[in-house]
Amino acid sequence: MKKNKKKGKIYVVIAIDTEGPIVNKKKPEIINKWSDIKKLIKILTNQDFRNYVVDSSKKGIKYSWFLLTLTGFKTNPFKRPMKYNQTFNFYKKNFFKNFNLNEDGVYWHYHQPSPSGIGNEWCKNWSDSQEYINILNRLLIDQQFFPSCFRAGGRIEDNDLSNWLEEYIPFDYSNCSGDINWNRIESDGKRLIDVADWSKASRSWKPYHPSKKNYQYKGSQKRHVFRCLDVNSPVYSITKGDIRQAFRQASNGEDVVLSIFEHDRRFNVINNLKFFLETLNEISKKFPKIKWYFKNARDAAISSQKINSTSAPKFKISKLKDKRLMIETKDKIFGSRPYACIKTSNKKYIEIPLIKVGFNKWITSQLIFKNFNFYIAANNNSGNNRPTKALIKL
Repeated sequence: MKKNKKKGKIYVVIAIDTEGPIVNKKKPEIINKWSDIKKLIKILTNQDFRNYVVDSSKKGIKYSWFLLTLTGFKTNPFKRPMKYNQTFNFYKKNFFKNFNLNEDGVYWHYHQPSPSGIGNEWCKNWSDSQEYINILNRLLIDQQFFPSCFRAGGRIEDNDLSNWLEEYIPFDYSNCSGDINWNRIESDGKRLIDVADWSKASRSWKPYHPSKKNYQYKGSQKRHVFRCLDVNSPVYSITKGDIRQAFRQASNGEDVVLSIFEHDRRFNVINNLKFFLETLNEISKKFPKIKWYFKNARDAAISSQKINSTSAPKFKISKLKDKRLMIETKDKIFGSRPYACIKTSNKKYIEIPLIKVGFNKWITSQLIFKNFNFYIAANNNSGNNRPTKALIKL
């Protein structure tokens, strides 16, 4: 008699793009003040809601909070939060304690500014702006934070962004492939596919390694790209078939990540998530042999891909005679180099590119500053990082 095939597990990721209040008189359902954002998040993170449905280990929801810094724009027609660290500080002050107690994850969500500078218009071309550098500098320096997981704003990714992520961030939750109307006309008059294209990407709930030549195709890069679907939006609403697919893949022996996303800008997120949870619970009962678990985005990635969670890389920083710095580590890092930046005495935030000079060795170019704080961080393959600060006197 043949033995039953080993069953896979399902790791459920509930991602929330945290963008803060938006003032739009044509859409009164959108939350327009921070106090209401606070009310909403309090509901989502209280124990009653977290335990609305429990997983196979009888544990409740673990969220993945993808925090947005919306900067680099010239106008702000909808009075969105547009200061560095503004949204991050709101969540840090009000909810990080709750997040930590419940094993939530905090990650990075980014909208590329359009060349027009209009405050609600997104851009497809990664090379049109380097505002992401300004944002990461402030996250690393002011918050001692460096992301292990990423979600592209507006689902918009191109090859340049994909290849940049490959340098630093191991887990990408931007793939929204599925039966989407890619010819749908967006509010700016453009077709969806002309702004955000995942029409050729994998529809599997298993992640894939992307190709350097095309982010939608499987290739030889190290980063894991995960499928992450809208719970309920004008673009798409997750279906029973989508959820059933995850259980069928697990029935065939695959460990999968069933990932969905919502926003913090409407109170209807409560009912949207309840619908998803009820549907998930209903379908799970038809697959009694399949174990499923709520996980944050990083933990789901390493569990599903059986990646050993190793300690964050540590760095040795040395001064060289020609006003350069040498950076070394004995630990493995995810990308080709760490991310480094400084804050000068006149409060300028500057990225410091690193040049590889040997195995796990990098140097800076000549630095013209006398006294400054030097910050450095790098993920390893399991998404662990430990931001490091050093006072440098040249």
